[in-house]
Amino acid sequence: MKALAILVAGLLAASWLLASAPAGADTPGPAAAKKVVRHHARRARPQQSAQVACTVYGCHPIPRNCHPVQGYDFWGNPSAFDDVVCR
Repeated sequence: MKALAILVAGLLAASWLLASAPAGADTPGPAAAKKVVRHHARRARPQQSAQVACTVYGCHPIPRNCHPVQGYDFWGNPSAFDDVVCR
């Protein structure tokens, strides 16, 4: 029984010595370490609110470089609708 206890203690000591041994040639050193790449979050650009024109066909956002103007009927009277004018 004593021999078994001594054998177990010896194996534990041997395993502790092997585990605490310095790193060998098979492990990469600091020169072989990968470069750390940091990714920066992109800032969201503030979006311009789209203009809305209420035409005869309903209210819809209008494209860039366009703007709503007062609409007139055939006789030159102002109507309740907008016209869309683009540059």
